[in-house]
Amino acid sequence: MQIIAVKNALPNIKVDNLYKGNKNVTASYHEGLWKYMVGRFDNYDDARNFQDGIGRDSFVVAFKDGERINIVQAINETKQ
Repeated sequence: MQIIAVKNALPNIKVDNLYKGNKNVTASYHEGLWKYMVGRFDNYDDARNFQDGIGRDSFVVAFKDGERINIVQAINETKQ
């Protein structure tokens, strides 16, 4: 679940304030932005349910073999 994207990396103190839940916030540099994410889910429905509970402008992102992929591709692959 991506929760924010910024041009410059955030200091740790600000990262700690992005999300107060029980999952770790991770960051990756992608397409010129630092993207901060929280949670790891095996299916889209679980990710969407989590998204509904965090109450911010977040959205589901997908990764395969450590690389970010299109969410539609990820959904289709999990249905196979």
